[in-house]
Order: sequence, then C-alpha cells, then structure tokens
Amino acid sequence: MNTIRQIERMEKLHGLILREITGDSLDLSVKLGVSRRMVNYYLQEFRDYGARIAYSPVRKTYYYLNDFKIIFKFEIKVSC
Repeated sequence: MNTIRQIERMEKLHGLILREITGDSLDLSVKLGVSRRMVNYYLQEFRDYGARIAYSPVRKTYYYLNDFKIIFKFEIKVSC
C-alpha cells in the first residue's frame, strides 16, 4: 500500500503545483504528510521526468516553467 500512497501524494503535488498553491517546502510537507526531504525527492523526480519547476518567494509557491503533464495510472487485476 505504500506505493499507492506515494502515487496519491505525487498526484496531489502535481495538482498543487499546477494551481500554484503549494506554499513553501514546509507548508508543502504538511499538505502532503511527508518530510521536507521527501518533498524535495518528489520535486526531483518530477524534474527527472522533464518538469521545469521554480519557486517564487513572493507568491510562496512552486510552479511549472513548462507545460508539464503527468498521468498516473494504477491497475490491479485479480483472476480466480
């Protein structure tokens, strides 16, 4: 279940960045329920996938510099 929670957090992070309502890294860690270190890990993962992410200290939010889209798909099939 940990993998599913990670995907959910990354989906939430993506949505917050798209809406530009992340807050600073501490705010973001609270919103996601993870440490600041894990927030930085997720941000780096997105960068590794091609996202150009910046932080505005004036607006106190992370935002995308490019048209970055990420689609999460998770499927479980059980055959009996």
